[in-house]
Amino acid sequence: SGRALAGLLQGLLASSLNPKLPLFYAGLFGVLRDAATPAWGLALAMLWMGAVVLLWDLALVRLLYRPRWRNGLRRRVRTLDRLCGALLALLGSALLGGALAP
Repeated sequence: SGRALAGLLQGLLASSLNPKLPLFYAGLFGVLRDAATPAWGLALAMLWMGAVVLLWDLALVRLLYRPRWRNGLRRRVRTLDRLCGALLALLGSALLGGALAP
């Protein structure tokens, strides 16, 4: 239907404009390339990662389509946002600490 196609296009646009995705994949493929992974191995890794991300996104959409889950997340969005921010700050501190350690 037209709504499904519009949703798919919006999702593709949002994913293509997400700056973390190209950085993640470029870094991962750089590591695989440095490990002398053959072209078929890179293609397999690309297909695998694409499939995992697609399945994850589809599962999230299916979950968020349910009003009970969607409303539950809306009630907890501030707490989840703060928790994610704190975890990201801890990760950043650990990475910075590891980089500055002698």
